[in-house]
Parts: sequence; structure tokens; C-alpha cells
Amino acid sequence: MVVQLPPELIERIVEAIPILEKKSKRLFANLHLNLDSDGVLSALAVSQRLDDFPRHAEYCTTCRVLLSKNPDTWATEQPVVDRILRQLTSLRTLIVMNYFANSARIFNATVIRGLLDIVLQPDRKLEHIMFSNTAITLPVLARSLGAAPQLTFHNVDVVSDEDGHATPPLTRPLTRLGISGSQMVSTAIVDPAFEPYLKGVCQLIQSNITTQGHLAPLFSLASTLQQLHCYFSNHSEEVLSLPTSLPHLRKLIFGVESYNLPVVLMRLMANGGLPSLEDLKVHLSVAYTTPERLEQRITAQSGLYAEFDSTLAGHPALKVVTWSLFLQHSLSETERAETELLQTLRNLLPKTCARGLLLVGGKS
Repeated sequence: MVVQLPPELIERIVEAIPILEKKSKRLFANLHLNLDSDGVLSALAVSQRLDDFPRHAEYCTTCRVLLSKNPDTWATEQPVVDRILRQLTSLRTLIVMNYFANSARIFNATVIRGLLDIVLQPDRKLEHIMFSNTAITLPVLARSLGAAPQLTFHNVDVVSDEDGHATPPLTRPLTRLGISGSQMVSTAIVDPAFEPYLKGVCQLIQSNITTQGHLAPLFSLASTLQQLHCYFSNHSEEVLSLPTSLPHLRKLIFGVESYNLPVVLMRLMANGGLPSLEDLKVHLSVAYTTPERLEQRITAQSGLYAEFDSTLAGHPALKVVTWSLFLQHSLSETERAETELLQTLRNLLPKTCARGLLLVGGKS
């Protein structure tokens, strides 16, 4: 049973905590552990700090582990790392990273399995697991899918494992899945054996999308998703296909590296594929151009915008349509460019503006 304290009592409790302790909690909320270092981030150094200041372990909610490229180093440090992780009883986020391109992938996957053996104990309540620039096995993938509400893969490979991919029990339903690149993860995750782990996913964030294979999770989750963030690279949105229907999707962020209106998005909306959509954001990541050239590039698509305007204005559930710009190598010009874009879109999307739907960079 959860007991909800009255606000007056919570305020008194917070006021009673010394200000230095409040600062300490923020300062020590993150712990960095470099398994290939003999400096201040080494396992031995971190372990010594925890011995000197035991409450650091209580304050720590996020642990970043940089993997070693040397099996001999790991054999020496593993007991120390195990001890550190067991002390982090308040841990909520585990981030496992690898910066070494020549690291043995099977070795990294084995180390990750050992880390999960410690942090995924029944008395732990992890909220987020992230893997970056490393490799995992199918058993680790399955275990991660059922271990925390949020799971993120950034440039992750999947390697074979002699244990197969037995599916462990689902302990904490996954609700938010992030995949950047990671073609092998996108392929593996739609295996029917993993379907029970994905039933609760309502938010999918995918970036660095370049092939149709990257979109496999989107097709698998199409019937249940409520939020989707998808960022396409190298104009891939022009040739890739999306599910014909995302019936429960309420929020969509659609990012492209182009000034062109995403035709695949237009078709999806025009064909009634997003009946529940309330919040649409089109994010353009583009090279800097002059105001005149920006207007020319947008107005050259006036026919497409007229068609899109009718679709947006006639959508029964839509509440806001936002355009945002990211000017590569010229961030200081973003605000000015968004002002120019807003004026241009006002002219091209009159029906959408009349409904009060249009925003550009927070301005209407």
C-alpha cells in the first residue's frame, strides 16, 4: 500500500534536510565507472570513495559503466565491480557504454550479462537500461526487455550465444523503447518469442533510420503505440514505407534531414492512418540557407502544402502542429530561420492557421 503524505508534512521534511545534504544528493546522483582506467573512475577508486562516504551509494540513482577492452583487466576488477553495484541500492538507471571499436563483442556481451545479474535482483527497481556502442546476446536482450519500463539501444549489435534465447519471466513491463541505428536489435526484437515483452510498449523513439529493416519494431507495435518519435537519415523517408495505420497514436514527432515536406507522412494522414493523432511535430534538420532561399525551397512545394493543409485542417482530433528547425553548423541562426519559416507556412497553410493549430519553434 502506498501512503500519500500531505503537502504540509512533505514541506516540513524537506526543510529539515540540511542544505549541504541536498547538494550532496544532486552531486552524487550520478556515478561513472570506467573498467579500462586506473584513475579516479577506476573500479578501485570508486570503491574506495564509497567506503569513505557510504551515503554516496544511497544517493546514486544513475550508474554509467564504460566497458573494458581487456579481458585480463575485467578478471581482476569483476569482484570490485560486483561489490560496487550491490551497494547502489537506490539505482534507477544503468547505462553501459563502449568506446573501443576493437573490443571483442562476445567478451563485452559476457560482461554485460554479469552486470545485469547484479542489478536485476528482485529488490531492485530499475527504471531505465541503456546500451551504447556495444554488443549483447539474445538472452541479454530478452532479460532487458522484461527488466525496466524504459530501454534504449544506441548502435548496438546482437551476437550469437550458445545458450539460445530462453525467455526469462517478465518482471517489469516495458513501456518506452528507444532504438538508434541498431539494425540487428530491430530485427531480433520482432521475434515472436519476444512478443510478450512488447505488449505494454506505448512509446517508441527511433533515430538514425536508414533502411526498412530499422522500422520493423514500428510495424510490430503499430496497433498499440500512443507516442512515436522517428528521425530519418539521408532522405530515407522518401523511399521507406510506414504502417498503413497507427490507430491509437496520439503524439508523433517526424524528423527528416530535408526541407521537403515528408510525402510518406502526408499519405499516412490523408488515408486516415492516424485517426487519434492530437500532437504532430515535423522536425527539419537541415543545412543553413538564406531567408530568401528558405522561402523558395518551401514555396516550391506549394501544391503539396495545399493538399496537406486540407488534411490537417480536416483532422478531427488534431490539437497542434509544430514545425521545428535544427540548422546544422549554424545554431545561432535558428531563431531567425524559424521566424522566416513561420511566415512562409502561414501563407501555405491558411486552413491550419485558421484552426489555431500551427506553431513554429513555439510561436504561432
